[in-house]
Amino acid sequence: MSVKLKTIFDETELENSKFFGEILLPSAWLEEDVFSPDEMFLCQINCEQLYEAVGKTVLPKSGMIYFFIDYGKRLSAVVRYFDGEPDAYTSFNEDWESDYDVISDLSVDFENGDDGTCLLCKDENVKDGEICLLRYTPNSLEDLDFLEDEEKSLYFIIDEKSLKNRNFSSVKLKMA
Repeated sequence: MSVKLKTIFDETELENSKFFGEILLPSAWLEEDVFSPDEMFLCQINCEQLYEAVGKTVLPKSGMIYFFIDYGKRLSAVVRYFDGEPDAYTSFNEDWESDYDVISDLSVDFENGDDGTCLLCKDENVKDGEICLLRYTPNSLEDLDFLEDEEKSLYFIIDEKSLKNRNFSSVKLKMA
């Protein structure tokens, strides 16, 4: 099942699924400084919101999934999962220098579908045994300018076994 992300124009709450803006995290992650200085926060997915909107998927029913892009030596994906109640927030991207608006947040909602930006999509860029956790397609979400000058999509890809074990450290970033 593919899940299309669509923008909504409600007041953005910290615990909502969203792109950019302030991020709600476990305080331990901030205290332990688990982040690379080259990471940029892309989005957070509230699994409970996803479950309420579309029903059961291969993703957890609760917790938060966080998507980051690491611009270090090599462009890479960083995906973290927390199954609990996050208790700290930060304006993660506030010092990030970019031509795009990575400071304002944009809430998203979910519906069944596989076009544009979506979760769990399958296309010619996703091999057998892999799952695309998130495909970010530039210009597919209203009011989001990130990578608007790119023609390629970003794929956050995980192998099925790692996803089943909730091991998000093996997620790879592909641009196609």
